Formats: sequence, structure tokens, C-alpha cells
Amino acid sequence: MRRTNNRYRRQQGATAVFVALALVPLLIATMLAIEVGRVYYAHRSLQKAANLAALDAARLMSGCTGNSLPTQTMLDDAAATSLTRNSMTGITGTVVEAGNIVTDRSFGGTGVVRYLDPVAITDSAAMNDAHGVRVTLTRAFPTPLIPFFSAGNRIMTASATAEQAALGSFY
Repeated sequence: MRRTNNRYRRQQGATAVFVALALVPLLIATMLAIEVGRVYYAHRSLQKAANLAALDAARLMSGCTGNSLPTQTMLDDAAATSLTRNSMTGITGTVVEAGNIVTDRSFGGTGVVRYLDPVAITDSAAMNDAHGVRVTLTRAFPTPLIPFFSAGNRIMTASATAEQAALGSFY
């Protein structure tokens, strides 16, 4: 009876060692999941802001606001107003481009690619025909929870393209 009792006494600390060894990878995995979630949420909110700014700028391009021909300053102001109205802070760069939405079906099979073909803002005839807007926003990555995940000053970019063609007008 003494032998078996003595054998169990020698193994009493083994569980604590296994728990300690398993706890470190679990904590690292938890911190990594939180960090990825924070970056994903920050990028999602930046993309949402880019979408809203592109829609607001596209409204100017359609002529629905009563302006005959928008200028680059008007497009920049529309995007900035949209960012302010939607409480987006920390934006380090905003680029607004006007152009035409081009549908390209030449990419094998049934693949359709739509992209913005930018026009020169100074060319009033081309600007009059433009009906699409692309807004590109940049901001810094969120501050990392775990310091060794940081790789310097990295930026996050989101881009959105919108078009709103005027279907008709009344005078």
C-alpha cells in the first residue's frame, strides 16, 4: 500500500507543469485573435468611410446638386464633409479622382472587370462627360497591443468607386 501511495505523491506537480506550458500558447493565440480583430475592424470602418465619401462625391458628378460642372475643389470638399459628418478621425490622406466607369469584358470567359478611367480635371469637356468618382483614404494602423507585432509606421488604405448618372432633369 505504501508503494502506490508514494508513486502518486511524486506525480502531483505534473498537472501544473502541463497547464503552465499550455497557458503560454493559449495567451498568445488569444492576443493574436484580438489584434487581428482590431485591425479588421479598423479597416472595415475605413472602407465604410471611403464608400460614403465616394457616394457623396458622385452626387456632385451627376449634376443632381444643381452645379453645372464640379471642380476638383468641390469634389475634395464633398469627401471631406462626408468624413466629418460620419465622425471619421485619423485620416492621413484623401485622394479624389473623377472619371468614367469602364466595363471590360475581354478577360476570358464571363469575367467582367469594372474600373475608373480618370480624366483630367482641367479638361472641362472631359469633366462634363465624367460620371464616376474614386476616393482613396489612408490612415495609420491601430496601435498594437503586443509590441512585437509592430513593423514601423504602416498605413492602411481603402478605396471606393461610385457613379451616379443623371437619368433626367426638369426645367
